[in-house]
Amino acid sequence: MQLDVRAAAAALKIPETTLFRWIDQKRLPATGVDGHYRFGRAELLEWVASNRADLACDLFGEDSSINQPLLLTPALEAGGIHYDLPASSKQEALRSLTGKIPLPADCTGEMLYQLLLARDAIGITVVGQGIAIPHPRCPLILSVPRPTLSLCAFSPPLDLSPTIRHGLKALFVLISPTIRDHLQLVARLMSLVRDDRFVQALAAQKSPEAMLAEVRRIEKAFSPTAASATTNGSSKSAGSKNGNVPTAKGPKKPVRS
Repeated sequence: MQLDVRAAAAALKIPETTLFRWIDQKRLPATGVDGHYRFGRAELLEWVASNRADLACDLFGEDSSINQPLLLTPALEAGGIHYDLPASSKQEALRSLTGKIPLPADCTGEMLYQLLLARDAIGITVVGQGIAIPHPRCPLILSVPRPTLSLCAFSPPLDLSPTIRHGLKALFVLISPTIRDHLQLVARLMSLVRDDRFVQALAAQKSPEAMLAEVRRIEKAFSPTAASATTNGSSKSAGSKNGNVPTAKGPKKPVRS
């Protein structure tokens, strides 16, 4: 299910007029369907990650087929928090984390290693502070009853790319039963890794209990009520934060959804 203009504007926490302006400027991925704009969730998440934009965590809030949005806390409890994994090379880092992550009976650590190795070039998105989250378009779909999220911190940081200053310090590995579950939790991870208190707790290698407490604190803002309060009256744009979305001189008359 794709998002309409109203849902996409709410997810990005911007007015609809700003959304239409970004579409006109070819800054935002959108598809015209029967005279209306539609937005794919994966494409929207990818754009948010690339532009370091703000995102409301109720990206799936208007999907009536979802009874209750997924939360990070139970997934992280299932996957675990693992510190000081050796990472002298990419291969060693992947080997070390596959030995820690709980897997279903039909998947071995070697299978997971090969999956991660095959997609590592495009399978993660580094969101500041040397922390990587799964790429929206690269889900790990396995036969698990519910999503598992593993937080793996490396020592020393992994020298993965010259574009990552001070190396890759931590990586989230998300295993999901469905693509929809993957997208829901990636959306929430984007907010989690941009929270200063969480990042500081991770840098200090706080206990798993303390880290989970930080996640629960952040998840309180994931409720539709909190997201709606943030959206209403907010005109802050993702581009204005980085100065890379110019103001249109005269936006076209929008096609209303």
